[in-house]
Amino acid sequence: MALPATLAQIAIVVLVIAGLAKIRQPGPTSDTLRSVHLPATRWLVVAMGAFEVVLGVAAAITGNGLLLAAVAVCYLGFWMVTWAVGRSPAAPNSCGCFGATRAPLGRVHQVGNLVSAGVVALSATDPLSLGEVLGDTPAAGVPAVGLILLAAAMYIMVLTTLAELFASFEPKELAAPTLSLAPRSGDGR
Repeated sequence: MALPATLAQIAIVVLVIAGLAKIRQPGPTSDTLRSVHLPATRWLVVAMGAFEVVLGVAAAITGNGLLLAAVAVCYLGFWMVTWAVGRSPAAPNSCGCFGATRAPLGRVHQVGNLVSAGVVALSATDPLSLGEVLGDTPAAGVPAVGLILLAAAMYIMVLTTLAELFASFEPKELAAPTLSLAPRSGDGR
């Protein structure tokens, strides 16, 4: 297995899963896009999810360099949205990329999207189809496909669970205490 092509297959599986999540639950992605003044209708998010699924499946199966480049451009677009949302005062807590998760947007998403874009772009320079990636692997590639799916699941956990963990360490804004000289109701005075 060629390493860049294998890493690209992992990123492509994540793209397909994110697309399926957008089709199933478009609301969270719609909220995220709306927060940065991008078109965010429900049908547009469903169409975007369907595009991600079709593009991902086609890129994985064929290994076509132009399709891989399109996947890399998608990840750059995701990075741009996460960057813009991170600077928006009306930003939702979640990106919505995997449906209704509580994963906050932050550096984990930004770095993940940039790394995915880079890996897929690198793979596009020497493209390999899924059949070629699995090539000489034992048992007709079944263990390799299993490892790609496992790695994709772990990557999604990084983007969701690890992002939540990092966010829990960030300092929270505390409301300033207020001082009131008025008697409290029910004081009996």
